[in-house]
Amino acid sequence: SIWLARRIAPQVPIRRIGQFEIPDASRVITWALVAIAALLALISAGSWGGHWQEILLFANAEPFGVADPHFNRDVGYYVFDLPVFRFIQGWAIASLVAILLLTLGSYAAGALRWQFRLTAPVRAHLSILGALLLGLIAFGYQLDISELVYSRGGYETIQAATYTDMNAQLPAYVILTFVALAAVVLLLLNIWFRTLWALLLAGGAWFVLSVVVGGLYPSFVQNFSVNPNEQNLERPYIADHIASTRAAFELDDIEV
Repeated sequence: SIWLARRIAPQVPIRRIGQFEIPDASRVITWALVAIAALLALISAGSWGGHWQEILLFANAEPFGVADPHFNRDVGYYVFDLPVFRFIQGWAIASLVAILLLTLGSYAAGALRWQFRLTAPVRAHLSILGALLLGLIAFGYQLDISELVYSRGGYETIQAATYTDMNAQLPAYVILTFVALAAVVLLLLNIWFRTLWALLLAGGAWFVLSVVVGGLYPSFVQNFSVNPNEQNLERPYIADHIASTRAAFELDDIEV
């Protein structure tokens, strides 16, 4: 089999492991990673090109002079800024995931050349990439908070922040933000100290809180607190929604 491998691909070097010889595929893997990186770069460029309208609006944004009733931000933030921030956050996460996979592939190619060691620089490299990824996830939770102003909140006839959004979903996003940032700190500490156990603990806590606080708790509040007393609890939020709608269509300026 070794003779046949040399006849088919004589340019591929052979590595010996004990009594066995295997082809050294590190060079092939390296070139494959380069090709994948080039393809991903083209996809990334196409993604930016597909959002040129949002970026152009963001670059020429003007304030509306009207603030939303919940976070006191100018309405222009939700029209011009928030869509671009969400696009950049999603693009950055996808890019970092691709970079992480390519980095692991590069280290795998090094391992085939017997050059891979889990040294301090390697640990620092992977820790920084992971910390950036978690930081972007924490930033995404903050964007989720902003997007609550036009959340449907389980209703089909209203698109605005509701009681559950402001009293259950909002605190959940705040908690998940702090947990993600704590994981960022632990990853950065992993550069100098071996904090893998603490990082696994933070990752487990983040997963549990994502399910319980981010999913189950808002559903519990909606079903057992809001639905039995919906009219009283939702009244101020519906009033804010109606007032914002009337202001958007300038209905308050119409003289009867």
